[in-house]
Amino acid sequence: MEETRWQRQKSHPILISFAIRRSSPASRRIVGTRIAVRNIIEAARDTQSVEDLYSDYLTATREAIEEALAFYADNRDEIEAYIAENEAAMTSDIR
Repeated sequence: MEETRWQRQKSHPILISFAIRRSSPASRRIVGTRIAVRNIIEAARDTQSVEDLYSDYLTATREAIEEALAFYADNRDEIEAYIAENEAAMTSDIR
């Protein structure tokens, strides 16, 4: 069984990704958690403030959530495409 290796992002060191394969920016995770950037972004769409995100994700620090939001700002188009693609796949699976 191949060992899973993670690597920290150079520009956003609080985020990690699989080192074995190229993964989407939306799948980057906050170090020490299972929280992906896409989870933060999807939750941000449903909340009224950043404070709500802090209380929703107690296993992540404020700094980590802010870093995920900054990473999203730097990679918005690719992350939005990933989220839309997954939402479409989920919708077609339901039908």
